[in-house]
Amino acid sequence: MKKLQNTWEKDFNYTECMKNRNKIISEIIHKNNFKSVIDLGCGVQLLKQFLHTNIEYIAVDMYAHLESTHLCDFNGGQFFKANAECCVASGLFEYIYDIEKLLKNISQCCDNIICSYCYEERYPVRQKIWVNCHTKKEFISFFSNILFDIDDIIERDDVDTIFIFKRK
Repeated sequence: MKKLQNTWEKDFNYTECMKNRNKIISEIIHKNNFKSVIDLGCGVQLLKQFLHTNIEYIAVDMYAHLESTHLCDFNGGQFFKANAECCVASGLFEYIYDIEKLLKNISQCCDNIICSYCYEERYPVRQKIWVNCHTKKEFISFFSNILFDIDDIIERDDVDTIFIFKRK
């Protein structure tokens, strides 16, 4: 079996868009009163700086940017099993070869998913390091297949599209 190449770089330059996206996601978490969050592909844990301190935060990434990060290579078939009220995947799915496989794992640990995705219609020019290209309808269907309904979609000019899914 061919080993998949991870295209995310360890020393990535985090942008204002990423910061804004995580701020919006934190507002969604607070509005829903989620008490625990697993942040998949957390990077330098930008989301954590916007969360209230009473929220349990579980950081998972393929690189140990911070000591509190649990190491996991999603493209290598790994998954960090932890239960949380909400799973966040901000800026992650563009780098995942098998989104459906990852979503099956995610569905076993939470009932709410907040994620972003640069779908084909809105982002026709793809970044070289992105490994997939799905339409908005295709992306949403991956979640429907694991029994999650779309609850809301946030589209603003200053951030990538944010999707909110809840278990059916």
